[in-house]
Amino acid sequence: MMWSLQVLVLLSLGCCQALAAPFSNGTRVEAVQTTSGLVNGHEAPWPKNAGVAEYLGIPFAEPPLGPLRFAAPQTYKPRGPIPGAQFSPGCLQAFDLSDTNDLPNETGPHPSEFNKTDDKLQAYGSGMGGNFKTRKYSEDCLALNIWSKPGSKGKAVMIWIYGGAFGSGDTAGLYYNGARLAAEQDVIVASINYRVSAFGFPGAPTLPDQNVGLLDQRKGVEWLRDNIEKFGGDPKRMTLFGESAGGMSVDSYSYAWVKDPIINAFIPQSGTASMKAAAPKAANESSWYRLTNRLGCGKEKDGAKTVECMRSLPAATISKQVIEWSAASTNVLGLLTGFGPRPDGKIVFDDYAKRQQEGNFIKRPILIGNMDKEGALFPGMAEAAIAGYGKSKGEPTNSIMNLLLTLIDAYLGTPEPPGATMSPLDRLACGTAPGAAARRAAGVPAWRYRWFGEWPNLEIYPQIGAYHSMDVPLVFGATERTSNVPDTPEEAAFVKNIMTAWATFAKDPEHGLEKLGWPIYDPKANTLIGIGYQNGGNVTMLDPSNYDKGCGN
Repeated sequence: MMWSLQVLVLLSLGCCQALAAPFSNGTRVEAVQTTSGLVNGHEAPWPKNAGVAEYLGIPFAEPPLGPLRFAAPQTYKPRGPIPGAQFSPGCLQAFDLSDTNDLPNETGPHPSEFNKTDDKLQAYGSGMGGNFKTRKYSEDCLALNIWSKPGSKGKAVMIWIYGGAFGSGDTAGLYYNGARLAAEQDVIVASINYRVSAFGFPGAPTLPDQNVGLLDQRKGVEWLRDNIEKFGGDPKRMTLFGESAGGMSVDSYSYAWVKDPIINAFIPQSGTASMKAAAPKAANESSWYRLTNRLGCGKEKDGAKTVECMRSLPAATISKQVIEWSAASTNVLGLLTGFGPRPDGKIVFDDYAKRQQEGNFIKRPILIGNMDKEGALFPGMAEAAIAGYGKSKGEPTNSIMNLLLTLIDAYLGTPEPPGATMSPLDRLACGTAPGAAARRAAGVPAWRYRWFGEWPNLEIYPQIGAYHSMDVPLVFGATERTSNVPDTPEEAAFVKNIMTAWATFAKDPEHGLEKLGWPIYDPKANTLIGIGYQNGGNVTMLDPSNYDKGCGN
């Protein structure tokens, strides 16, 4: 996923009974004693009067500063009560988010202005990444958030992993607020910040751990395992869900932690482990040494000394260079930074097809799928960025266009196979079929969907279709948060159905969706679940072979 217009085209402790502010309905918010300290809660301001307790900015790992920069996350040492009243800063991004002239306010553009593409892109950016004018970013960002409706105990837990091509992303995105899901579906929702770009995926070959951003996610999961019961959740009923790079992270987790799963079910949305990560063709090692050379920290021959030097630099110096590199690489796109997950043989692999054949993954239920028009978002982003580029710098050169195409190829992965019938952009969908089939071959409950439903207040361009990431605000029930355009009655009903489906799966991963009439996946039968097919409010069962012809599966 991409974020602003610039980026778009790119338990040993028990529960304490201390009390905080009262809810509007008289219910009071309990402060919760955790392994990180006493966490204060407050009533979530959105949705109004929903009666949801919100605990924000809970540190789950030591700040990754100094010698901990580029290192695996370390267990947090309590420092006193945690206010829980606001999100932690977002992790440092690969893009310049300091120029807020073209960014929306927290509430998005006025409805009367929402017919402009730029306004819609700004609303989208605000929703997906939290890049509104007041947002702050820092290296000290490893925190998580929890939304819970007081009352019953042992609730299912839904843990959100954001996307952003592993170069950006942030739990404070307006579309990622878990309060409505918690209120209406009686689940607990949590979201985890993790390091991205060079800070999360540095690529230095001398480091013992390469994919520390993914290890951040795992550390957050471990914290929730140890503490979520005190918030009313069941640590044995935790579902991991995420979209785009978040979906890739969720699916990757299912291969990485086979011996100690913790997670009970998975929902990778528009992202699978077999997709190429955000780094382009150059290996992360080359990117690392290119960065260290530019910052005066040495070249390949200097080996471990480059890490020592980079740890001594101010985070802002590194971040500034990564941002400048991104801008210089594309002038309009920021994703071509060279830092993303790399195979390490421990938690990221280069043989996912083999692992699928051998059943070498966590054998827990999965709901996996993609959008009908995954690639529709990207050409429009490119068009908008090129138009903006032209206003300030003239027509884009061939080199700019080639770099744009390079970005698209880098983000979407392998080229289309001989005889393929689909656009490379739409190949985002191609990892879902083998992933679902592998689970079924191993006797694991698996559901596969294809998302068709589209709605006016989420339409960035006319007739764009069900594009990459459009599902996110629908799953969270946050479709009205940035556009200020009300849901149509049909959309409002659709949103409730989708929220119910996702929560039903989390509550009962083995059989819940069957009770809703969603069949377990069979590659040879009409079991591809068409969500919002022909913009209907229900689901339609489709033949998966009609949608997989260009994938070479």
